[in-house]
Amino acid sequence: MSAPGVSAFGDGSHSAGESGIVVDGGNFGAFAGSVWIYENSDLTGAADQLTVTAWNDLQITVTIPGSLTNTAGTRYLFVQREDLAWSNGFAFSLTASGVSVALTGSAITSAAGSVVPAVAIPISGQAATFAQGSVVQSLRLVLTGSAATVGQGSVSVAGNVTIAITGIQAAFAADALVPGINLAAIGAAFSAAAGVLLPESAIALSGAQIVAASGTVTREGDVTVLISGQAIAVSAGSLSIGTLLVYTIDLVGLIPSGSGYEPLRIQSFPLQAGTHVRIRIAVEDSDGEPVDLSGGTARFVMSRKPTVAPVVDSAGVTPISTATVEDAAAGILVVVIPDADTENLSGTYCWEAWFKSASDHDSPVARGYITFKRSARLAA
Repeated sequence: MSAPGVSAFGDGSHSAGESGIVVDGGNFGAFAGSVWIYENSDLTGAADQLTVTAWNDLQITVTIPGSLTNTAGTRYLFVQREDLAWSNGFAFSLTASGVSVALTGSAITSAAGSVVPAVAIPISGQAATFAQGSVVQSLRLVLTGSAATVGQGSVSVAGNVTIAITGIQAAFAADALVPGINLAAIGAAFSAAAGVLLPESAIALSGAQIVAASGTVTREGDVTVLISGQAIAVSAGSLSIGTLLVYTIDLVGLIPSGSGYEPLRIQSFPLQAGTHVRIRIAVEDSDGEPVDLSGGTARFVMSRKPTVAPVVDSAGVTPISTATVEDAAAGILVVVIPDADTENLSGTYCWEAWFKSASDHDSPVARGYITFKRSARLAA
């Protein structure tokens, strides 16, 4: 089959959170693959997977996530077919949603009680400050030679904070609530004061320091810290939920009701090589109800192609990765892939999760692709 080809992407200008966008072209295949936005036309740089809501051989309908790794500018849409074949990179304009501010040598400050639904701020040589009581649902800061400060009680609504900083300090004061935060910092310091709540935190630092004071990161979530050439200081009581190189993914598996057949939905995502991965799969029947996994066993395999030997196999001779039934009644399987199994991976791999019942009936319950990146960008 010829490679997939993209000829149009909506009206050619789109922003985060936009839905119902049609991708036109051909040779997409009958079964859903995945759709991506890449920073560059050669499949390098920042990458974001779009949500597919409809798929056929000639047309795909997608939704752009509300929070993106990519920033505004000319970006490239790629379609990856189910057999891993990539399309051409279709250039389009990614525009900033909400409030967009470009500043040089100046300061941006939000007053107490202000509401900023979405902010994209590339700034240089100045400070960005969000005062007590500020509500920032989605915040993206790209800073150079300046400071980013989130005051007491700010960022009080669920959202994401993405901060790419060079040579500066990012500080979150006591009682700041940040449901999701990504930090990419070089030569800078990141500090979280007592009482800061970071349920999901991903921090990639180089030549910098991360400091978490007593009582921080006290809510449910995972903290991913990718660090090189700097210090990490953790005070008593901080980072109490999940720490270090841990990335948790929640997926849905399927065992069809009765003797019927239903194709498994392809579930794909990117990761950084060297990440410790925990995949939680909720296995359901055709009606969306949990499947009782009592007495059964799980297996996870990952390979370059379905026809070649796996690079990860939880049932291997000397397995490092594991696949277990965590909660049989709730239909929960958990796959753990340690960093030792991912540190040398690069490119796209196909994976499958299997369940063998107490009566020895073996069924695939979930499958998809994982694209491992060797760059320093976050896998969140």
